[in-house]
Amino acid sequence: MRRNPATQRILLTLPLLALAIGAVTARAQEVVPAIPAPVAVTVDAKSSVLLVLDISTAICQPNPACTATVPAIASLLKKARDAKVPVVYSTTVNPAGPPPMLAGVAPQAGEPTVVARADKFIDTNLEELLKQRNATTLVIVGSAANGAVMY
Repeated sequence: MRRNPATQRILLTLPLLALAIGAVTARAQEVVPAIPAPVAVTVDAKSSVLLVLDISTAICQPNPACTATVPAIASLLKKARDAKVPVVYSTTVNPAGPPPMLAGVAPQAGEPTVVARADKFIDTNLEELLKQRNATTLVIVGSAANGAVMY
């Protein structure tokens, strides 16, 4: 029995589709490693900067997982400021202007904010700000690991 070319292509594609589905299923069954337990660290206030990235009304406020981190970020900000660690903020580009930071973690007088898309170094003075503050260690908090935090 002779098959038409369209049927033959479908029959050849089915085994490839089955292999792809098998690979996706195998990946879905992989075990995600446990998050390590937190440990206390110290940083040198003279060479460290705390970067607070995109904890704004536009990015963080609509995301309950992000807003749940605000008290911890506020606590870290207080510790950094008390230790005289410089703080630098970022926010996103918005046609109406940069969205405000959430109240509990808003910049204080003299704390600069850069405005950019995902990569906070492109078309901003972030590198210059870090150099001015002699930063060799960055402590980074933000709203999404796939955005500004790990870009």
